[in-house]
Amino acid sequence: MEYDVFVSYSRRDSDIVEKVINELTRHNISVWIDKDGVESGDAFKSVIVKAIKNANVFLFFSSKSSNESPWTVKEVMGDNPSHFKGEMLPVENVSWFDCQDFVLKLSQMSGKHFRLPTEAEWEFAARGGNKSRHTKYSGSDNLDEVGWYNENGEGRTHLPGEKKPNELGLYDMSGNVWEWVQDWKGDYSEEHQTDPKGLPIGDERICRGGGWNRERDRARVSYRGDDLPDLRYCTLGLRVVMEN
Repeated sequence: MEYDVFVSYSRRDSDIVEKVINELTRHNISVWIDKDGVESGDAFKSVIVKAIKNANVFLFFSSKSSNESPWTVKEVMGDNPSHFKGEMLPVENVSWFDCQDFVLKLSQMSGKHFRLPTEAEWEFAARGGNKSRHTKYSGSDNLDEVGWYNENGEGRTHLPGEKKPNELGLYDMSGNVWEWVQDWKGDYSEEHQTDPKGLPIGDERICRGGGWNRERDRARVSYRGDDLPDLRYCTLGLRVVMEN
């Protein structure tokens, strides 16, 4: 059976996980739950390898008091570069090149192939994929329901799961932190394309989604941001994809 979301968590995180699962199921998003609460180590990795094949999205919850997860940025890279510290907070203050180093090391550690999404992949997911309701922001026409931006962001990043998810169960694809994608900046082609990969070379890389410090129009799923690939900001992070 195929599931929309696979959720794995340690028992100490049951309270926050229960809230997230209730919100997902309320939106008719099917969830597979690691009910045994396997926390880390080889058993945890074995569960992921088997169950991820039947899920479209994987969510792992790690308690702030735990540093055992091999999937945290600190464990993979040796340090958390974020301006706003917290294991459950989104990673920011990373350049596009930093992201390439991270996905390479994560792939080597896990035996899976992780990478940044293409811009087309990012927007398809942000719009809700084949379940899209065609909203202005990711999951709603009301940004306050789904995202953090300059009118409600309180000058900082926020924990994932505090706003509503989109149709695929993905959080914060509008607002909170901008997210690097793989593509160089360039004009869209006038020809019809399926899963385009962007230009082969350029000066700036694309980032999408808007952030906690920017206006609501930047959080539209259609808005395209861009920056030099070596720049770092406390509003700019990443979201990775895994290829089967």
